[in-house]
Amino acid sequence: MTCALEHFTATVAAQLMRREDWNAQMNDPVMRKMWLWHAIEESEHKSVCYDTYQKLYKDYPTRASAMVIAWSILAVVLADQQVRLMAKDGQLFNGKSWLKGMWSLFGYKGFISQQALPLLDYFRPGFHPEDHYSDDLEQKYKELLKFEG
Repeated sequence: MTCALEHFTATVAAQLMRREDWNAQMNDPVMRKMWLWHAIEESEHKSVCYDTYQKLYKDYPTRASAMVIAWSILAVVLADQQVRLMAKDGQLFNGKSWLKGMWSLFGYKGFISQQALPLLDYFRPGFHPEDHYSDDLEQKYKELLKFEG
């Protein structure tokens, strides 16, 4: 499960760094810096858990099954959180608001839809997290945010 979730977070992190239109929506400079730091950090260690799992088990069926379970749990948690946020904003029954939000996530060039192929790549038997190169993005944001290392 941890390998699956690490792939998910590393994929989201790379997407956040790649999509400047999304990370630019963070108006608070402190929060933007914190989230981009977290994206760099997730990208830097994306292979640690996977490499450990492969060294110890090399069990593809368990690895793939864990991703299905992780996605199922994550989908329920995210849906619950979305409903709570929409209710808190008074938008729970606003169809236009839902359509706009779903389009931005799942539509053409949506944040989630653009991650579909990298996420599904986890099911490839020869998959490795380093197949999804992000070193250039990490370096770009380390320099932009003036991080060392």
